[in-house]
Amino acid sequence: MGRKYSGSKVYDRSPDEVWAVISGVAAQAAFKETAADATAMTFRAKKSLKDVDVASLGRRSAQKTWGENLEVQVRADGERTRVDAESKLKFGLIDWGANRDNVERFLGALDAELN
Repeated sequence: MGRKYSGSKVYDRSPDEVWAVISGVAAQAAFKETAADATAMTFRAKKSLKDVDVASLGRRSAQKTWGENLEVQVRADGERTRVDAESKLKFGLIDWGANRDNVERFLGALDAELN
């Protein structure tokens, strides 16, 4: 229950294949508390830094949190692709498990699409 949480996965897919499903995963119901949840994660941007593609996602404040930012990095790892996800608080000292939930739900949804 700190200010951030990180997780990683490696896939036997190309970075382009992995990147192709990221925006869809971000929009999945896995990031919504209810069907009409206004605090759902929203996909904001893709930028490339050398050999790394970075996605930024964010959640507005809600009952459980002041909001979080989830950064996802996709990079080639030999013939495989590594995905690193880190969720951080926008404000506050304790996240009440929201950052861990964000990373685990994101990587779990990505696993479901890619495996």
